[in-house]
Amino acid sequence: MEERKHRELFWPLMLIVIGVILLLRQLGIWQFSWARLWRLWPLLLILIGLDIILSRSRVGSVIFLLLATILIVLAILFLPASLGERTTPDHQTFDYSARGVNAATIYLDVGVGELELYPLEDSGKLFEAKVAYDSARTQVTSDVDVVDDQATVHLESTSVGGWTPFGNQSNALWEVGLNTGALLVLQVEGGVNKTSLDLDGMILEEVRLNVGVGQAELVLSEKTPYKVEIEGGVGSLQLRIPSQAEARIRVDGGLGSVDVDQRFRRRDEYYVTQGYQEDEGIAIEIDGGVGAIDVR
Repeated sequence: MEERKHRELFWPLMLIVIGVILLLRQLGIWQFSWARLWRLWPLLLILIGLDIILSRSRVGSVIFLLLATILIVLAILFLPASLGERTTPDHQTFDYSARGVNAATIYLDVGVGELELYPLEDSGKLFEAKVAYDSARTQVTSDVDVVDDQATVHLESTSVGGWTPFGNQSNALWEVGLNTGALLVLQVEGGVNKTSLDLDGMILEEVRLNVGVGQAELVLSEKTPYKVEIEGGVGSLQLRIPSQAEARIRVDGGLGSVDVDQRFRRRDEYYVTQGYQEDEGIAIEIDGGVGAIDVR
């Protein structure tokens, strides 16, 4: 009975701790790198092991809570000093000509790192990608396949430091520009850290975003119609919809707040602008995660 009560108490407390960390970041009180914080994943294994060993008695439960608190506090305090990053990263550039390409499917998977995506205006390139990374830990690749006037592009970061239970442990900074004249399908795996997508002026068919862990910012194009699917993660999502674009939004579940601009009206399970019509605006589906969703 004591073990069951302890387990019912500890994991809700962990959710509270995570919520406090996210709140401090949102308020600008404590800024940190998600890529750095993610490197503390072995701490989770330690806590699970201590939980199994010490949770069989009331005294053991108290000891566990004390040890868990001390370990978490020490890990956070020593994180900046113990996980220093390279000051001279490697750099690489990828690009591809837009000549003869009328449509493209773009896959972006940056793993643990940061992604900044922006429009390439008046450019003869389909895409241009600049990446800063640590070649000792990270491999970056670009693959382009063109059939007739349709291109498929894969841009990816993968770890070369070995497999871990939490997957890709690479850490790279991607700056990617996309052509505004081709019809695009965009799929982005957010990974861990910050994802910033500025799609202003792009011609889109569909956008699929997996937020991952961290902060995601998405500015949509005014050139409609198209679809947007967002899979929430752990962290915040800021969605910016052009004022001249009509849109419909459905938010499904999630733990956290949802703040939608007043120009959207609630209609059953949707938030809808006054002039929205099927097949003419932006149809947005958000599968909520843990964190705040802000729509403007």
